[in-house]
Amino acid sequence: MVFNGSLCGYFSGEKGVRQGHPLSPNIFVLCMEVLSRMLNKAAEEGKFAYHPKCKNVQLTHLCFAYDLMIFIDGNLAFLNAIDAVLMHFYKVSGLRAKSKLFCCGLSTSHTQLLVEKFHFKIGTLPVRYLGVPLITGKLAKKDLKPLVSKITERMSSWATKHLFFAGRLQLISSVIQGITNFWCSVFILPKGVIKEMEKICGAFLWNNETYSVKGAKVSWLHVCKFYLGCLGPGQLTQGRSFWSINIPSDASWGWRKTLKLRPLARGLIQHIPRNGQNTSLWHDNWHLAGPLLEVYGNSIVHDARIPSQAKLASVISGKRVRRKSLLSILNKLSWNATVYNIWMERNNRVHLQLFRSKSTILHEIQFEVRARKLEFAHPRSSSLPMAIAIQWGLETIVID
Repeated sequence: MVFNGSLCGYFSGEKGVRQGHPLSPNIFVLCMEVLSRMLNKAAEEGKFAYHPKCKNVQLTHLCFAYDLMIFIDGNLAFLNAIDAVLMHFYKVSGLRAKSKLFCCGLSTSHTQLLVEKFHFKIGTLPVRYLGVPLITGKLAKKDLKPLVSKITERMSSWATKHLFFAGRLQLISSVIQGITNFWCSVFILPKGVIKEMEKICGAFLWNNETYSVKGAKVSWLHVCKFYLGCLGPGQLTQGRSFWSINIPSDASWGWRKTLKLRPLARGLIQHIPRNGQNTSLWHDNWHLAGPLLEVYGNSIVHDARIPSQAKLASVISGKRVRRKSLLSILNKLSWNATVYNIWMERNNRVHLQLFRSKSTILHEIQFEVRARKLEFAHPRSSSLPMAIAIQWGLETIVID
């Protein structure tokens, strides 16, 4: 070994492969197969008893990634047999286990006796793997305390560095949002936990603290929308109806799973309109016939001249978004065509010495307006006077 340009001795090599070697996972699987057979053989020989919940299926252990969970009855002799199997495995393979003891239904004195006998550390459930808890049921707020504590610790350490506003915003956008997205890719976080994290982020952004939200210049919803992307839960749909959005390619596992379950949940949800502010006019199931868009098709949105993302409140209050009338469109087209033809006539007379009569120019303007108007569809309307329609050659699309 060379240190600072001079030899300073040697170190002896140990057996095994270096960390990150391509053969490491395969070798680990082979070793775990040996340990699995040793545990199953010890259970079959009666050296230790099965866990009461695992006796019917004769389950002794579960192995995933680089972790191993062994299930046994909480007896001192049985635990001694497990310790003997692990010690024999260590002598054969050279792999020493870093063990923790998880007890349930045992007295405190019996648990303490096991710890003193085998020098195991006491573990607590749920078990954390890759930074997240392994849990089968719905997450409770107490299960997410590690996430909130981790975010609070990060921000407390940053608060002492006297960062500018842009620096705090960048830390929230890159670090905090990365931590949150990692958890959201595994679990569906409760709404209360998300609001608490937003409160902490807002306090750090405006006051360089962790819980003081005084003095906020802009609401957190607008900060998420314009600076942080989709950190807030209200930004997932981007103002569109939950029932109409497509599944994004970069969506998290939880959000993707939720969107795929929409057909099953569709018939189980009935909206009570109330004031209609939170009820979609076309997509939500508030009408007796069902969602209007599914019952009557896309043509109803076009015929009603109401946007597809409109709320029911816009119809109840009578304040709906109005499209431009046919007359206003005709005025705009005629103005643009007139300006363009005058400009072209001026260039032709100055540069090419070409002259057109006034009637020819008017006929060209009328032709361009009629052609542009017929390019796009417009709802049938009787608001345009018939005389004007006949003059511009549009009488065929105006129906009383």
